[in-house]
Amino acid sequence: MSEKQSVIREERRVARVEPINRMQMVMRTINIERLVEEDHPVRALWEFIGRMDLKSQSAGQMNRRGVDPEFRSEAFSYDPCSDTFTCPAGKVLTYEDKEECPGKVNYRYRAVFSECQACRFRDKCCPTATTKGRTIVRGVDHPVVVAFVKKMASEEAEKIYRTRGAVAEFPNAWIKDKIGLRQFHLRGLVKVCIEALWACLTYNLQQWI
Repeated sequence: MSEKQSVIREERRVARVEPINRMQMVMRTINIERLVEEDHPVRALWEFIGRMDLKSQSAGQMNRRGVDPEFRSEAFSYDPCSDTFTCPAGKVLTYEDKEECPGKVNYRYRAVFSECQACRFRDKCCPTATTKGRTIVRGVDHPVVVAFVKKMASEEAEKIYRTRGAVAEFPNAWIKDKIGLRQFHLRGLVKVCIEALWACLTYNLQQWI
C-alpha cells in the first residue's frame, strides 16, 4: 500500500469517529411566509381551509372582559376615508399598527386612553383597560384569498367540492393510518414534495396489487 493510500485511509477512519454535530439536528422554527410567493394558491388554502367562525369565540372573549354587547366590535363604525373607527360614544380610534398573518392582514386601531378613562360608558366598553385605550382590529383578506373564496362560492366549484369525499378523503385517511404520514419528516418545499410523492405512489401501487 502506497503512502498516499495510507493517508487517505487514515483520513476516512478519522472521519468516521468524528462526533456528530447535533446542532444540525436541532429543529428550528421557519417563517413559512418567506418561503411561499405572495400569489401562490397555497396562501388561499391556508385561509380557506383554516377559516373558522370566530363570532362565538369573540363574543366569549368580550363577555370575559366584561364588555357590554352594545360596545362589541360590530358596534364600531369604520370610515375608510380617514382610516379610523368611531365608537358608539363618538370617540375616534386611530390606526396604531398591523400584523401580517397567513392569508390576511390585521390592522389595529386604538382610542386615546384619557378619553376612555373619562367616558361614562367605560364600564361597558373597556372595564379592564388600565393603561391603554380600547382597541379594534380590522382584518383584510389577501387578494388571493378573496378570489379563492369567490371561486368556491360558484355552483361549479360546489359540484366539484362535493366529490371530495369519494376522491380525496379515503386516500388521505389511508396514508395517515397505513403509512403514518400525519406530519412531514423533512424540511424544505422540495423535500416535502418528494415525501408526499412517495406516499401517493405507495397508495397507488397498493390499489393496483
